[in-house]
Amino acid sequence: MPAVEINKLRIQLARLNSLFNEPDAFYRELRDLLEKYVDHAYRPGSEVPGLPILPSYRPPALVGRRLELDLTSLSQSYPEQAIRIVDRLWKDSYLETRLLAVTMLGHIPLSQAESVLERLNAWAVPTEDRTILEALLNKGTFRLRHEGPDALIELYEGWLTTPETTRRSVGLKALLPLINDPEFENIPPIFSALFPLVRAASPELFNDLSAVLIALAERTSVETVYFLRQVLSSPIAKETPRLARRVLPQLTTAQQESLRAALRLLN
Repeated sequence: MPAVEINKLRIQLARLNSLFNEPDAFYRELRDLLEKYVDHAYRPGSEVPGLPILPSYRPPALVGRRLELDLTSLSQSYPEQAIRIVDRLWKDSYLETRLLAVTMLGHIPLSQAESVLERLNAWAVPTEDRTILEALLNKGTFRLRHEGPDALIELYEGWLTTPETTRRSVGLKALLPLINDPEFENIPPIFSALFPLVRAASPELFNDLSAVLIALAERTSVETVYFLRQVLSSPIAKETPRLARRVLPQLTTAQQESLRAALRLLN
C-alpha cells in the first residue's frame, strides 16, 4: 500500500476541492487521486464470500477519511454543486467513488431535500450492490433522519406498500437506521406501516420483518408488545406467530408472558 505523505495529500485535496463546481473535472481529479493510492498488494483471489464485488482502489484509511471529511463539508456548504458531483460519482463503477457519493448525499442540507429523496428512490433498488445499498440506507439518509424524518418515512411507506416483494424488502431494511438512531423518536408511523406486513407475513419477508421487530423490541419493548398483541388479535398469516416468538428474547419476563398469552389464544 502506498505511503501517505500528509503535505502531499493536502495539496492533492486542495486541488480536488477547487474543482467542486465542475463535476466532470472533479471526477477526473478524484479518480487520478485514488489511482495514486491503489493498493497493488491486494489480490482479488483472496476475497471471501460476502465482501463487496465492485472493483476497489482500496486506498489507505487516512486518504478515505480525509476525502469524506472534505466532501461532507463541501456538500453542506454548496448543496447544489454537491448534487451534481453526487450524480457524476454515482455513475462510476468503483466502490470508493460510489460510497463517497452516498456519504455526500447524506450531508446535503434540506434545501435540496426533494433532490435527495429522488435519488434515494431511484438508487435504493433490490439489484444494487449489497454494500452500496446498506451505505445508501445508512449514510445516505443521515441528514434527513435528523432533520426531515417525516419525508423519509413517507418515502419508505411507498416502498412498503408496493406489490414488489423485493422492493418491500428494501423498505424494511431502510427502517433499521431510523429505529436504531437514538435521536429519532417518531416510532408510531413505523408500527402503522408494519401492521399489514406483519399480519400477512410472507416467508420471503420473514427475515427482514424479524430484524425490524427485534430492533423495535430493543428500542421500545412496551410498544412492540402492544403492537404484536394487536396484530395477533386480527386475522393473520401462519408465519405471524413465529415472527412474534422471534421477539421474545428481547422482552422482560412479564412482557414475554403477556405475548405468550396472546399466542396461546390462537390455539
